[in-house]
Amino acid sequence: DGLVLINSSFKNFSGIFQRLQTEALMHLYKAMTAHSPVSREREILDMVSNLPAEQKNKIAPKWAEIAAERPVSAMNFLKQLGAAAIYEAPPHKPKVPVLVLTSEADNMVSFRCSKTIARQWETDIEIHETAGHEMALDAQDWVIEKLFKYFK
Repeated sequence: DGLVLINSSFKNFSGIFQRLQTEALMHLYKAMTAHSPVSREREILDMVSNLPAEQKNKIAPKWAEIAAERPVSAMNFLKQLGAAAIYEAPPHKPKVPVLVLTSEADNMVSFRCSKTIARQWETDIEIHETAGHEMALDAQDWVIEKLFKYFK
């Protein structure tokens, strides 16, 4: 019935260093070389979330537990990175309502990518000021509010 894009990007709309910002590459490297599952998840949280450190420290062990129960293989991780690098969107908006949500404070993917999608597809966009890439974690009430408002 509709499409919601959150902190999204497409190869044909934005450049590589907007779609994966330089700072995110540092976090990816640190996550891949982390000495424990909890420190790996903490590094990932530092990349995708702008929550305070004490909240991230509480979340990281839970994420590590989930990762242990549902591990992502190295091959699958590489496939996901590859897909993100090459995926192109259609030049025209899909035939369903589209809402773009983004955050100016996303340290992984530049919010300009989402703005470009909204402009290219001539669709609605809502911009959060402080959430990280993992907007549903950082600003869950805001995301829900925007969804209800748009799809009422």
